[in-house]
Amino acid sequence: MTRRVDRRPARAWLVAALALAACGDRPGVEPSGPSAVQIPLSVVEGDWPDADESVALTVEIADSGAAAIAQKAGLIARVVEPGDVPEIATRCVAVKPGKPPVVIEVPLEADLADFDLVRLRYATLGFLRVAAVVAVDSKETYRSEDAERNRTLDPETIEFDLSALDGRSGSIDRIELHFQEMTHQSAFFDLELVRRSAAARLPSPLQPPPHVAIGNGSREATGLLPGVVLGGPIDAPAAGSIAIEASAEERFGSAAAAEIRVALVEGGDQLAAKTFEVGAEWTTLTLPFERSRSEPVELRVTSETDGGALVGTARWLAAPEPDRAPRTVLFITSDTHRADYVGYADGGPGVRSPMIDSLAERGTRFENAVSATSITNPSHASMFTGLSVRDTGIVGNVVQLSERANTLAEAYREAGFRTFAAVSARHMIPWRSGFGQGFERYDAPARRAVRDGADTIDAVYAMLEDAGAHDVFLWLHLFEAHAPYRLHEDFTPLYYEGDPYSEELDELAPEAQAGWDRRIRDKEYVLALYRGEVTY
Repeated sequence: MTRRVDRRPARAWLVAALALAACGDRPGVEPSGPSAVQIPLSVVEGDWPDADESVALTVEIADSGAAAIAQKAGLIARVVEPGDVPEIATRCVAVKPGKPPVVIEVPLEADLADFDLVRLRYATLGFLRVAAVVAVDSKETYRSEDAERNRTLDPETIEFDLSALDGRSGSIDRIELHFQEMTHQSAFFDLELVRRSAAARLPSPLQPPPHVAIGNGSREATGLLPGVVLGGPIDAPAAGSIAIEASAEERFGSAAAAEIRVALVEGGDQLAAKTFEVGAEWTTLTLPFERSRSEPVELRVTSETDGGALVGTARWLAAPEPDRAPRTVLFITSDTHRADYVGYADGGPGVRSPMIDSLAERGTRFENAVSATSITNPSHASMFTGLSVRDTGIVGNVVQLSERANTLAEAYREAGFRTFAAVSARHMIPWRSGFGQGFERYDAPARRAVRDGADTIDAVYAMLEDAGAHDVFLWLHLFEAHAPYRLHEDFTPLYYEGDPYSEELDELAPEAQAGWDRRIRDKEYVLALYRGEVTY
C-alpha cells in the first residue's frame, strides 16, 4: 500500500530525488561485514621530488597586438595603463564581451617543445568559460579543455594543460583564447609558456588525492614515479581481493604504457605480487588477498617503467558470499523537474511517467517536498549534505563544495559500500562542483556541456556490472527536463498536434518566447516539449 506524506500537492520547481533501497525483493542472508574498505596510500619508501617548472616565454598581452585583433573581431578592447583604473596596477587589455564565442588572438613566436602548459593572468567582473587553442605550424590546432572562473577583481591565473602535445615538434605563431562565455568586462595581463617536471604534472601523494578525469571517467588519484613506493596498511576483515585503478595517461609524463607492480607484504615477507601493464584509460588492477598469518598486511605499489603514472585510491573487496544479496541504493535526481509533472500527481498535466509512477505506488512519496533552491549545484549540495544553502555557501554552479563537508557518498563509503556517480551536466564534474567527495568512480561529460541521459545510463550499467556482488551506493543525475527542450519523435506527439511555427498564430511576447527557438508561436508546444522530455 502506498504511504503518502502530507496530501497537499507540491507546486514548486525542484530537483526531484528518488532514493531506492533495492535490497528487499530477493531472499538472501544479511551481510556479515563491509563489502569494501578503502586503503589510503602514502609514500612509504623513497622521496617525492619537488615540483619544478621553468617559464619559457612571457607575453605581455598589452604589447602583443591582441587588442587590435580583438577589435577587428568586433570586440571592444583597449589597452589600460597603470593608474587609469585604480584596481589595475599593471598594463592589461580590457575586453567587453561580445556574442560568443569570443576569440582573442595573442601573436607570439615559440617552439612547441619548450612548454606543456599555458598560464593566463586575468581579472573579471563576471564569469568566464575559456579554452586555449594553439596553432602548430599555422595549420593544425590543438584545443585545451575548457576552464571556468568566477568574478575576481584581483589578478588570478588560469592554467591550460597542453601535455597532449608532448613529443611533437613544430613552431607556433599564436595562441587563441576562445571564450564560450564572458558575461562581464574582463582584463588580461600576460601569458606564460611553462615547462613542468613530471612531479609538477602529477598530483602529489603528499596531499589529499584530487579527482582526476581521463575521458569521462574521474577517480581520486595520486601520482606514482620510479623510485617512489606507495603503500598503506590493509584493514581487511577477511579474504577477498585488492583493487586499484591506475592510468598511464600521456599528459602526466607517461609513455604509451606503464608497468605497475602491486605487492602484499605480511610481517616483512611478500605474500603475493603481480606486475600489470597499464595504458591511458583507467585500468583496474586486482590482486587476491588472503592472510597466511595473523600479522598486519601492507600494500606496496611501485612503477617499473620510466615516466609518471596515476594510482587511484586502493580498496579491499570482500569475497562473494553464497546466497548473499548485495545491497544497492540508487539515488536518482531529475534536474529541473516540476513536482506536478509526473503521472501520479493529483491534478497534474497528464504527463506519462510509468516508471516513476510504479515506484510511487510501491514506495513512499513526499507530496510537499520543496527544493532548497532552483539552481542545480546548490540543490544537490543540500541533498548530499543535509544542509541549507545558507550553511553550504553554494549559491551558484561555479561555487565548489568544501572538502570539510560530510556527504552522503562518504557516509556510504564508510559503511562499506562501493560508491559510484554518473552525471549528465559538465558543471557537476568533481573539480568544479566538489561533488566527487566519497565517490570511488565518477562519470561526467568530458567535452560537452550536457549529454543525453541514455549515455549517462550506459555509464551506470558499466559501473553496476563491475560492482558484481558488492554493496553499492549509486547516484544517477539526468538533465532531460532542463531547457533547452528537445523534440522526441516518439514522445512529443503524445502531447501536441499542429504547427507551432504557423504564421496564422500571433507571435509570442518576448518574455514568453523559448530562448533556444524564438520562432515558436504556440506556448503549448513548449509545454509539450517539456512533457516529452520527462516521458523520455
